[in-house]
Amino acid sequence: MRTRTRAALWPIVAVVGVLLLLPALFQGETYRWVKEIGNAMPLSAWQALVQNPARDHAVSKYPVSVIEAWLVYGAWSLVAVVVAVAVVHRRDV
Repeated sequence: MRTRTRAALWPIVAVVGVLLLLPALFQGETYRWVKEIGNAMPLSAWQALVQNPARDHAVSKYPVSVIEAWLVYGAWSLVAVVVAVAVVHRRDV
């Protein structure tokens, strides 16, 4: 039982790290490449999609368009499916 708990811990840590901690590293606008990587994160895509265009808001130096936001979601979904298929295919089920 203890081995299964440890084996389940690392995927959870990886998901939290990628979805919550990694976007925090790429929020600055000092360098374009930092913001471009930050724009490829699901959090930035979500913020671009829920932004009301009728309200006044500060426009960032390198904004995410709605099309880019949907492409980010599509790419993350595709990568998730590929990883899931690869992991399930390698496992002895």
